[in-house]
Amino acid sequence: MCTYTRHNVKAYPLISYHMDRSHNRFKHPAAVVLLCIMMVSLLPRIAALYGATIYDIQHSRDSTGASLLAGNSVTVEGVVTACYPFRYCLAESVGAWHGIYVHSRTNQPQVGDRVEVTGVVDEYSGMTQIKDVSDCRVLSSGNAVLPAPVSLAQAGTEQYESVLLTVQGVRVCELNDHGEWGVTAGTDTLLCDDINDYMYFPALGDSLDSLTGVLFYTYGDFKLEPRHTGDIAGDPIPHYCL
Repeated sequence: MCTYTRHNVKAYPLISYHMDRSHNRFKHPAAVVLLCIMMVSLLPRIAALYGATIYDIQHSRDSTGASLLAGNSVTVEGVVTACYPFRYCLAESVGAWHGIYVHSRTNQPQVGDRVEVTGVVDEYSGMTQIKDVSDCRVLSSGNAVLPAPVSLAQAGTEQYESVLLTVQGVRVCELNDHGEWGVTAGTDTLLCDDINDYMYFPALGDSLDSLTGVLFYTYGDFKLEPRHTGDIAGDPIPHYCL
């Protein structure tokens, strides 16, 4: 349920202004400024009350990069683009700012489901998410799921957080602990991870025709998370197990 705290204007004595009709002006112009500031600060809550889009959640950010709707209850609609343990990602359309990560242990829709989700916007380790899901309704199934084609330089940026992406023509350039590995194209690089299991074991120098996954932000880095083996395309390699 969307919540909204109504502010009692009696708590703000400066708002008790009136018009000086003889001179056609406010006697307390500072109060007008204060009122405007208050209204701007309440916009995120008003948006949450009347409905917000995924774009509203992701694109509206403060100076620290956090969503202006953080802490608010919202209801959003989108198509499931990826499923991971205790989480899934939604997209209202293909492209920047149109993906959101949902954390839930009580419901797990399938890729291609169009769902309506109600929960609380939260920032977890720098990644915007919807948590405390109170309602998740499947509106339809079997919807098309299309990745946004981007360059490797574009892939590792805030606007594509939680968006299903695909990059072309990359080479494995880095192998790290905890299942992380890096790819490069020209001078650009991007980390990949293995939240989901897939039957590909990267080796330095591997050339991949394309790489698809959802962009996550964890431990200070953007990382592409392939959903399954089919998200990693290239010529058969000995250590690529089918």
